[in-house]
Amino acid sequence: MNTMRLILSLLAAAAMIGIFSQSAQSADPLLAQIKVKKRASDNYYILAVDSKGVHCSKNANGNPKTVIPLSQIDNLQFRMPLGWEDAMALQQARQYEKAAAAFAAIAKDYAAIAPFVDSPSALASYWAIDAYRRSGNYKEVNQERVRAMARNVSLSERYKDEMEIFRAWGHIGSQAWKELLLVVNDWELPLSTSGKIPPPATPPFKPLPANLVSQLAFLRATANEHLKNDALALVDYARVYTVDAGREEGLTRLSMLGALRLLKRHPEISFQYTVQKQAHALAVLFNERFQNSLPKEFDSFLTPPVMPETSADAAPEK
Repeated sequence: MNTMRLILSLLAAAAMIGIFSQSAQSADPLLAQIKVKKRASDNYYILAVDSKGVHCSKNANGNPKTVIPLSQIDNLQFRMPLGWEDAMALQQARQYEKAAAAFAAIAKDYAAIAPFVDSPSALASYWAIDAYRRSGNYKEVNQERVRAMARNVSLSERYKDEMEIFRAWGHIGSQAWKELLLVVNDWELPLSTSGKIPPPATPPFKPLPANLVSQLAFLRATANEHLKNDALALVDYARVYTVDAGREEGLTRLSMLGALRLLKRHPEISFQYTVQKQAHALAVLFNERFQNSLPKEFDSFLTPPVMPETSADAAPEK
């Protein structure tokens, strides 16, 4: 990743630490089961986590308190806080704005334990950002990222690539299209100029799960569309709704509309019969998948195109 951009992001997060540490409120301590080396597992109420270790107590009121060094802990399993199942149910029901607010509240309430890997606060930060992304609230994506960095959120490897990609979504909120392309470029593989097969119009991405490739392709398409690189944007929009079989419906919907928008904008392209067939198929597929919700501006694509007459089929002159 670009080192300078990462440093700037960290500096921005550090500048916000004072604000968020003052506003964050600690909720009742969470119960957790801790396995200390050479000892049996035991239950503790977790008060905070820092470089010294896990601050905890056998009592919910926090007294007396003990500190267990991280190096002595073999395993720690949190009991998820109240409201977690409700927030996850909202996410699964695609009520993303409500889910984001619920997860953000949990992340804030338990900010004191955010530095422990995959703690409820850390996971809530991830899910809040993801929900804001899916809702289209890209400005809040960036703000929640900054809050997470200020709390020193720690997540395991399975989340780290997507947390970095979330940074790119924040650039949509600020309409920083060139900066967005720079972030996405970090994930691209160099185009091969050797061999008989011509390189693709846009570079492929590094080996990643299909859902992350879809995100990157959509981000690059969005940036290129706003930078008037419409041909490149069209390629990536098509990539989104074909990669991973369009599993993420919100992203699939946006990419299909983006492709139709570009075809509508360029009649010199959509005038071609083969492109007309593709546009027609895409419009019909959109209505089939999204309950006949195609915007009226694309109604013309629902009419099947007519194959143009060839010279051999043309009627003889009188």
